Amino acid sequence: MRNYGMCRVRNEFLQTQSPVQPYNTLALIAGTVISSVFFTVLAIGGAVMVYRHLHAVPPTVSDIVKPDIIYAKTPTKLSCTVRGVQPKHLKIQWYKKPTCNSGAAGITETDPLIGMEDLQDLTQLESEENVHISTITLKLTVDDDNRGYCCVVHCGNRKIIRNTTVRIQVPPDLLQISSQPQIPKLGQPLVLCCRIEKFYPEDVRLEWHRQGTELLQPATQFGPFSDHEKMYSLWSKTELMVASVAIGTVCTCRVYHSSFPAPFYKDVPYHINTDGQPPNVAFIKCDPLQPQLGTECTLNLCVKDFCPDPVTITWFQDGEKISDGAFDSPASLNVNGLYSMWTFLKLTPSKQNLSSAFKCVVEHSAQTEPEERQFTLAHLMKV
Repeated sequence: MRNYGMCRVRNEFLQTQSPVQPYNTLALIAGTVISSVFFTVLAIGGAVMVYRHLHAVPPTVSDIVKPDIIYAKTPTKLSCTVRGVQPKHLKIQWYKKPTCNSGAAGITETDPLIGMEDLQDLTQLESEENVHISTITLKLTVDDDNRGYCCVVHCGNRKIIRNTTVRIQVPPDLLQISSQPQIPKLGQPLVLCCRIEKFYPEDVRLEWHRQGTELLQPATQFGPFSDHEKMYSLWSKTELMVASVAIGTVCTCRVYHSSFPAPFYKDVPYHINTDGQPPNVAFIKCDPLQPQLGTECTLNLCVKDFCPDPVTITWFQDGEKISDGAFDSPASLNVNGLYSMWTFLKLTPSKQNLSSAFKCVVEHSAQTEPEERQFTLAHLMKV
């Protein structure tokens, strides 16, 4: 009987492997999807950031805003509005150009703002979120006419420049009509002279009209002439014959100048009156309004729109003429060719004249009878 030996071989790799569980497969798939989504979002976000950096929307800067009419020696505001930038990234500067050149003269990329006057001390900035209004307040003279100003906006490494040019206006200081003779005479020539003085700039145009529509011709103009202050003046005259149908006619000098608001002209009327014009007498007033016993006060009365200029004014207290403390201003010629003046009476109230009646009598050659005004202190006094 044979004995057979037995050889047993053990191999780990030959052992049967247990099957992979289903949930491990699902987890692997989910992880792969999540990773793909994460990296996709990350890539898109990075691309968006790069795009925004390369194509950033620049801030908007408005043109410089200024008044339609800029008057000399009057505070004038220039402003510029910036939108779409945070305050910490913003710097705004204002400059005045050294000459009267307009536009952006003197401002270049290689040589910016050389020789310009920095106006930073005159500026104000108002901000609300990402909207900023920079304002500069100037008091200009005729020497600044046609001068350039610029607003420079710094946003990070960006520089945006806005420019403007100012034109200065001065309305006439005197605008009136005078006549020769002072009182028109029937059947004789009447010369009307319109005086326009102390205006700027010199561009001005005058027209003479009768009854508002008919153009008066011919008209002669003298000037404009300039003075040491660069102000201009001129005179224009026209002549017409005074007939019976002309009495009561209104002659008008129409003055066109850029210092006037729309419609950019002013009318100066003159009424043809061969009898003269009686005065318009106002009512007596007291200065101060509530006088006190023992303290000086002044009664005053305005007499206006009369022609010719001689006028007689007399003050009375309780029917007696007053000479002490009464005085008149010189008669001044108004723009309509008529005269006006003031009359005054200074007094120191006492208990004896609390109930006194003060009276002012005005006499003029064009009146049919004198005009008078009365006044008492009693209702005003602080006793």
